Amino acid sequence: MADAKKSKIYNNPGNIEVGQGYAGETGTYANDRERPFAIFDTPQMGVRALTRDLITKIKRFDGDVDAIINQYAPNNENDTKAYQKFIKQQIGNKSKVDESDLASLITGIIKKENKGSTADYYLKDPKIIEEGIALSSKSFPSNYTYRDALLEHLTPLPIETRQEGGPVNAGQPYLVGEEGPELVVPNQDAFVLPTNSPETQAVLDELSAGVSSDVADAKALGQSLRGSSQSITDMVPQRSPTKDKVKYIKFDDPNAPRIAVPEEFDQEQIKEYLKSESVEAQMYDRGYLYKYGLQPSYYQDTVIQMTGH
Repeated sequence: MADAKKSKIYNNPGNIEVGQGYAGETGTYANDRERPFAIFDTPQMGVRALTRDLITKIKRFDGDVDAIINQYAPNNENDTKAYQKFIKQQIGNKSKVDESDLASLITGIIKKENKGSTADYYLKDPKIIEEGIALSSKSFPSNYTYRDALLEHLTPLPIETRQEGGPVNAGQPYLVGEEGPELVVPNQDAFVLPTNSPETQAVLDELSAGVSSDVADAKALGQSLRGSSQSITDMVPQRSPTKDKVKYIKFDDPNAPRIAVPEEFDQEQIKEYLKSESVEAQMYDRGYLYKYGLQPSYYQDTVIQMTGH
């Protein structure tokens, strides 16, 4: 494996090449190579891919470290002998390894393949390697995300709870929800507020006011969307806006506003609503440009891109 440019975090601590069917892949980098490297959705899934690759090589070469590294870091891309020497130093100068050595072997490869803050990103929290190794014990479909893998492998993994509130770190799973456990994996550091705190109530009051307006807009739109026999509004029980149950449409950008729709809307009704000018206006009022089928964009960013500043 050759060192890749590390200006960004790709959640691939071992520079695993794309096309091997590992779960959690979301794209590629180092695309000038014959076989680019895979981008993973979380560092844990990148460690999982590295672990499964190493387990295969440990079995193939009966744990011979030189043979494992010779295939992992071939001479056409690396100084293989220097790589072998470095890894042996990291694992206690062993010449043979087994699966009990995976954690130290992975740590050595991370240090070799990554530099400075990028290596620290993977090594600062030992849970990243622990979870990656734990998840490697199961086979998952290639379209599985980290969340999918966690839900299937939930019991053996130590997952912290935040039902009573507290800080959460990006990329780490937490169980939240005062009415039953819900699994969340935040994509940025944050803080969970307990349900009964004044701060939470203030946020809920603000959201409630916005939701009531959004739901009213959705139902008003439904009056103009006549189907073969009845409109969207006809299908939804008429209740006071403040008591309407809603569900939310979320986007990839964690800062983008969620769009509230009546809970009773089916997929076709949601689709028609999201195509409406009403939704575009809502998003614009909240600072985002939005068109159905595209991710919303913060309109100041869009203006900067268009003017070239």
